[in-house]
Amino acid sequence: MIKKESRQVSTATFRWIRSIFVILWCHFSVSLLCFNVLFDLVFFGIPFHFFRWIGAFSEEKFACYINKLINWTTPIVLSTPMVFSGTNIYCNNIDLLFESKSDNSLLLANHGSRIDWMVGMFCGYTTDVGGKSCARNRVGFVCEGILQFMPIVGWYRKFINNDIFVWRSFRQDKPTIENNI
Repeated sequence: MIKKESRQVSTATFRWIRSIFVILWCHFSVSLLCFNVLFDLVFFGIPFHFFRWIGAFSEEKFACYINKLINWTTPIVLSTPMVFSGTNIYCNNIDLLFESKSDNSLLLANHGSRIDWMVGMFCGYTTDVGGKSCARNRVGFVCEGILQFMPIVGWYRKFINNDIFVWRSFRQDKPTIENNI
């Protein structure tokens, strides 16, 4: 009887300590993300936009450099929280996911949890889908317009990722959507 209670206490203690560790590590990862985003924005994003503005970069070259920058930042966002939280991703139609990664695709989804955007980034970033090798894809988001003014992360999403920011008025958002798709 005493051994069973002791084992339950030690298991509960382990889970509690693990949860605290995951929370602390995730906060640390978000801090690293903000630092990395700020670094990328200041040392790469602003100069890339300047070079594009003065004509030193073509639109294609600018897009190529921005995609490389995004692929550099994405693992920082994905790896730590998803690995330490034990996230599992299930896909009902792996062939559709593989096919969508082989061509330009537009996936529309209304997220229902706090990590849906991470799953989308993971699907774009992964190079192994169901045992098949595929290319890395840039993932962009449609965000509420006010988010573009959020310091660091909002600026990064606007100037580096070129996300689409909408104000929920189709009359106002139509030109923005047409220019970005």
